[in-house]
Amino acid sequence: MADLLKEERGYFDAVMAGYLNPEHYDRKLVLQHRHAARIAIANAQSSVQRARLEPGSGHVTSNVAQGVLDATQRLTGALLALDASSEQFRDRGPLPEIGHFATTVDRTMAELEAVLRDGETPATLESNQELADSVEALRQRDERTVSDSRLGRAFFVSQADRIGDSLDTMRHVLTTRTEMAT
Repeated sequence: MADLLKEERGYFDAVMAGYLNPEHYDRKLVLQHRHAARIAIANAQSSVQRARLEPGSGHVTSNVAQGVLDATQRLTGALLALDASSEQFRDRGPLPEIGHFATTVDRTMAELEAVLRDGETPATLESNQELADSVEALRQRDERTVSDSRLGRAFFVSQADRIGDSLDTMRHVLTTRTEMAT
């Protein structure tokens, strides 16, 4: 599962690079990361199926893995949507206002990946108000935008919201796992 989140994080970073600065958009890199993420999803799906069938496999463990996988698939949907629409945004120039959001998502994904790899839940995982605040800041900026790009920005905000919700779901699933184990 940690490898899945690592690949999703790489895909997120590659897509966001084009939004933050269109000159840094690298289609080949985006496609490499998207391909790696798809392989990681397939591997994770197989692992979850095997875990459910193996005798002695912890029910909590397979449920947690399924919860993380489900949340990751929602995350992937948002990334695919942002990737598909990135060309129209690149034509409008850099969107530096999403920098804080991108940084916060990257940091959150790194924390979740570490939890999945190490099996321990750090205290910071319990609440990530900064992620919710960064999505809210994008939403408020969108509401103040009066230009013709408002619809495009609203689309970005809706996908940012999906990403935030997906990461919150993963956080909840992993926190619940820790509570169930104790």
